[in-house]
Amino acid sequence: MKKVTIIALVLLFIFPATCLASTFSDAWHSQQNRIGVDKIAHFGCGYIIQDCLKKNTKLTCVERTLTVAAIAAAKEEFADAGNWDRNDFYATVLGGLVSEIKLVIRF
Repeated sequence: MKKVTIIALVLLFIFPATCLASTFSDAWHSQQNRIGVDKIAHFGCGYIIQDCLKKNTKLTCVERTLTVAAIAAAKEEFADAGNWDRNDFYATVLGGLVSEIKLVIRF
């Protein structure tokens, strides 16, 4: 009985969902290509670094943001052999700042 239920679940829900997802993925990929995968990666790294600093240190928000900025600047200076891409730097710092946003919903 379980085998029939799983097959029915796949045929009725999962397969159509993947087909629909592939149609909507074109819009996502065009947006992703416009921004650039590199900038998305920088944004994500900034977010992760800031979040780790928030959870594991007693630094203030400003100190954490300055630390992320310093790491981003060091990456641009040393890993890219001094070939600065300021948009990479901005994306990394912005990712860190987004990590600090708190959404409070009160009812």
